[in-house]
Amino acid sequence: MASRALATLTYAALDRGDLATAETLANELLGAESRLGHVSGEAAALRALGRVFFGQGRVEEAEQTLQRALALADPLSQGPQPADPASTLLLLGSLAIERGDFPVAATTLADARALAERSPAREHLTTRANAELARLALLQGNVADAQQHAAAAYAGASEHECRRCGAGIAATLVEVACAAGELAIADARRTEGLEHAFRLALPIATAEIRGAAGRLLAARGDVVGGRNECSEALAVFERLGPVYMVERTKRRITELDVTGQAQTA
Repeated sequence: MASRALATLTYAALDRGDLATAETLANELLGAESRLGHVSGEAAALRALGRVFFGQGRVEEAEQTLQRALALADPLSQGPQPADPASTLLLLGSLAIERGDFPVAATTLADARALAERSPAREHLTTRANAELARLALLQGNVADAQQHAAAAYAGASEHECRRCGAGIAATLVEVACAAGELAIADARRTEGLEHAFRLALPIATAEIRGAAGRLLAARGDVVGGRNECSEALAVFERLGPVYMVERTKRRITELDVTGQAQTA
């Protein structure tokens, strides 16, 4: 099978949460690209495998695989690189957040955003990096910084009119707006994000947004509705992954049951 077709099938499997199929296809893609000597394709295949391992909770394997992708880049280059290190750093930054290693996450995401200027996917990467920096700031209790990064992420996604970015960052935008007490903005970001995710048939992004909506509904006094949204999201995560979202959503449901509020980002 041609590399381009393999890549398309791999990303489609990732989109629908079929991690087992994505792993098989990504390994095939990696082998094909390595034999052809295509650095860009090899790095992309390693990133896809890293996403699979991350989603399955195989954190050490994800880290090692993403570091292999990063090693394909030339650290001394000042121009565009086939290995697209910004894309790899973005994933490593997200991984560091889930590990709770916030200093490493901050440095890695900042590097990803800086290197994104030399990436062919500049607009997408800058948007995603800003969203992850917003999530990191929120986890650290810095709502003002989270708002600043979230605003930059939303502006970036709007400017380049990317539905995939809009769907991918929406949950974080909802969380940040809720933390700032801006419930009308949170509702608007939820609605926009769900529209993007539905149109692209992205079940995991949809579930992430619905989980974030649990916090919004609880803040409006609808604890039962918020719990229902989180329960629906949990069912998707338990079926498709990622593993870390299962535990995060369970914590949110517990918070709703105990306190009537959802604080876990």
